[in-house]
Amino acid sequence: MSLINKIEDLQKKPESIRRRILFMSVIAVMFLVVVVWIFTLNLSLKSSEKSETSFTPFKVFGGLVKDAYNVSVGSIKDAADQMKKQFENNGNQRK
Repeated sequence: MSLINKIEDLQKKPESIRRRILFMSVIAVMFLVVVVWIFTLNLSLKSSEKSETSFTPFKVFGGLVKDAYNVSVGSIKDAADQMKKQFENNGNQRK
């Protein structure tokens, strides 16, 4: 069966079946991407110079998430401070 025939057969199936196939396909592809990412990250970390601390993919990912969180929180605090100053300035101007 060619790819075009498989696509046509898939188009004939009910929407619920097509969605189920879509979600299973997305999960399978993402699993493969994560496995390849972890494998290549381990290889690149092993081939690089050894430092005193050992890195694992999960530590690196955790560090990235922490940094993103800290940047987001800092941006939100800055925006809140700016809004507070604007409200205070507007309140002082009305008096």
